[in-house]
Amino acid sequence: MPPATTIAAGVAAAAALGKVAPVSDAVRGAFGLSATWLGLVISTITFVAALFALPAGEWLRPRAVGGWVAAGLAVLAVAGGLMVAVAPATGVLVGLRVAEGAGYLLVMVGAPVVLASQVSPRRLAPALAVWGACVPAGLALSAVAGGVLGSAWGWRGWFLLLAVVCAVLAVVAGAAAGTSRTSPPSPPGLPGRGVTDGAVSPDPPGRGVADGPPKAPGGRVAAAPSLSPLGRGVADGAPSAPGGRVAAAPSLSPPGRGVADGSLPPSSPGRRVTAGLPSPPRDRGSAGSPPPSPPGRRVTAGPLLLGAGFALTALISVAVLSLFPLYLSSRFSLPPGTAGALTSAVAVASVPGSLLAGALLRRGATPRAVGAAALSCPVFAGLVFGGALPPGGAVALAVLLLFAAGIGVGAAYGALPSVVVRADALPAANGVLVQLGSAGTLLAPPLFAAVTGLAQWERAAFLVLPAAVAGFALLARATARRPRGAGHPEHAEITEEKGNR
Repeated sequence: MPPATTIAAGVAAAAALGKVAPVSDAVRGAFGLSATWLGLVISTITFVAALFALPAGEWLRPRAVGGWVAAGLAVLAVAGGLMVAVAPATGVLVGLRVAEGAGYLLVMVGAPVVLASQVSPRRLAPALAVWGACVPAGLALSAVAGGVLGSAWGWRGWFLLLAVVCAVLAVVAGAAAGTSRTSPPSPPGLPGRGVTDGAVSPDPPGRGVADGPPKAPGGRVAAAPSLSPLGRGVADGAPSAPGGRVAAAPSLSPPGRGVADGSLPPSSPGRRVTAGLPSPPRDRGSAGSPPPSPPGRRVTAGPLLLGAGFALTALISVAVLSLFPLYLSSRFSLPPGTAGALTSAVAVASVPGSLLAGALLRRGATPRAVGAAALSCPVFAGLVFGGALPPGGAVALAVLLLFAAGIGVGAAYGALPSVVVRADALPAANGVLVQLGSAGTLLAPPLFAAVTGLAQWERAAFLVLPAAVAGFALLARATARRPRGAGHPEHAEITEEKGNR
């Protein structure tokens, strides 16, 4: 499955997240919903993500993620189809939205891990930055397509079309997961596995050769050469030194390296080698105490700091978008329909922001340098909500504000590989980002509404300022921390050997 299909899966899941809002009046009438129940139906998926994204990441960690992403798309398709097929009932609608929340969670937490298996390690950070555009792109697509198709086909036609799209993507993702036989490469900075296809044991040095010992002349089994560091022991069958003593066999790997100079054993030409760091030595612990968890099993400080910074950036975007229609209507007396259409146009601006973040990361910029663009958000917020600009100027600066916030979102996703210790910790780290980002999304509208009173609009800038500064500081702190056990980027490179050296 190409990376574009994985990105499309994220956009489709985000479209399902926002599919009710553009046809909310029709859905409310069909199901007899009160205003409170309508709000619950719209935000149910976000509640599910805010509560269960991290547990979902931990649960996905030891599993074949590609198949579960396909399952998430299938859940979105089935739940969306049932909304059209079943008799309208409030409880049924809420239950199906909860099911959609589970499908959304599997896609949004698992798809970045699938993306990591589809791109080279050095392109992973830019690819994840582009992934950061999925949610705003899906919400914008849902707002436009839902409004147009909902008017032409009704809410049932819109829901059914989206269910069909999710079903098609589920089939594609499932077929790709069934045929894929390779594991995702380690992101830059993560310990590698030694040799990917089993030519050399991925275990720590000293465990021997996975393909079995070589054959000596005459068909006898010769002793395998030791892969242990110098001084770790004597290889069986080693030659005798002068005086009858047994000499230690020469080590094939210097201390701390899995395979010497990245070369292959003579019996395995042409195999793919990952010149990675060995697994950290195991600490057996003291008597009576359980051994410590292996690296990557727990969420470390890096993902938590990054997730908190991401939550503040998401809070800025959602707060501005939730307040902007009311601001345009109250300050400039614009009709609600016009204010909503302008706000939808503003929301799209975060998509090119995340794409720009991906392009900058691809050119070698650091996530910290890219994320600094979000520090301009308070300036734009002060100008947007200050009341001194005409409607066109306020909309133009709101576009710049969301564009800068989109760069910050892309930088946060692009920083994920640098804050995890091992490649298998990526699902949990991404779960932290999704969970804390969803929490920020839920907190933003009531917080900003309470502070501004929906009248003192200039106060919005005073909330954006600490959120932007703290969000960037957390991003900088998270990327400045070097996870214990992480290696250098060059150790994650996968190279192709053309023959014996």
